Amino acid sequence: MVIDNKIRICCAADLHLGRTLTYLPEGIIASPIVTWQKIVEWAVSNQVDAVLLAGDLIDSEEDFFEAFVPLKEGLEKLLAAKIPVVAVGGNHDYAILERLHRSLPSENFYLIGVGGKWERVELNLQGKGIVIDGWSFPSSHYNQSPFKSYQFEKAKFQIGLIHGDALASESEYAPLLRNEMRALPHRAWVLGHCHVPQILENDPLIFYCGSPQGLDVSEKGEHGVRLLEIDHQMTSKLIPLAELFWDQVIVDVTGLDREDFEGSLIKQVDQHIKELSAASVGLRCILKGRCNFYRELSLLKESLTGKIISNRSEGHLVFIESVDLHVQPDFDLNSLKQGNDAIALLAQELDGDVGQMSLEALLKEYPHFDLLDSFDQNELEEIANEVRYELIDQLIEQRKEQL
Repeated sequence: MVIDNKIRICCAADLHLGRTLTYLPEGIIASPIVTWQKIVEWAVSNQVDAVLLAGDLIDSEEDFFEAFVPLKEGLEKLLAAKIPVVAVGGNHDYAILERLHRSLPSENFYLIGVGGKWERVELNLQGKGIVIDGWSFPSSHYNQSPFKSYQFEKAKFQIGLIHGDALASESEYAPLLRNEMRALPHRAWVLGHCHVPQILENDPLIFYCGSPQGLDVSEKGEHGVRLLEIDHQMTSKLIPLAELFWDQVIVDVTGLDREDFEGSLIKQVDQHIKELSAASVGLRCILKGRCNFYRELSLLKESLTGKIISNRSEGHLVFIESVDLHVQPDFDLNSLKQGNDAIALLAQELDGDVGQMSLEALLKEYPHFDLLDSFDQNELEEIANEVRYELIDQLIEQRKEQL
């Protein structure tokens, strides 16, 4: 129970209700709908003063029937607890939210900024007027700055609520330029669109709520809602509510024998996750190092994907979402680099000696050559070394076949 006089505002976005988390092993219960239900329960039990929703609450029109009912039920519970809700539409749900708003008439549920026109609502929270300025997507794409049409007068305490792209100066998803946000008198900007929770600036406070539940392994780290607390100053903190925590772990296989691999993997994973929140964990395992069962790992990769490898607590499991191989054969480079054939030249390069094969020629042997533009020089050198090991392995196998 709340015992101080702070104003508490729960901020969330990018629920994407209706989207399914794919490839979850049996026994793991995690979905955007489950997380939305946790948000509502948390907001009610913690007696927050208001809830702000920054768009993309529903994933798409195709998910209408699956997502509409739980979203409406959650809003009804918030409104029944006398918690006002202010929402804006994102590029995924701008039309659906208009229908929802019409079906849920309430003086405490505000959908503002409809049609791409700025709108203002003032909430009376614990006797203090908090002004919320919001803008909603008028269509699925919008390549202009929404701030060009902002015309409201300054209020005593303002918060901005908007869905858009604050990470690029040009975007099809409402580019939100930070200098334009800084020029306005708002104390905070509550943003939707980017799925990773992050604070972009502190004065004024500009932040992405992020998806309350990470939707795939690329959205790693803590997810939940952000709580704004206002008294003589304003602070914020992330409240973790996701049922599933995505992460990646580097597993070193150097010096391992085949029979030690699974035990070492579990040990390294347990060490990695012990500091994580007590939720289920989906891991991308990156295998690195050199070992004598290099060839077997390609087969092991398939068998490990989707495998539950640990039980953290009742209902909270650890599983492998995918495996990336960055492992080289455990060659004796000193012996291989003796001579002047292709194997020797590649071994000399790996051992730091000057070689004959250019970096560009090596990288053309990489199976994902077309994706290399995004890598820096150190990463390209690492990939080139992987190719060198692979080429040596192939040449040695060819030599064996010729004997």
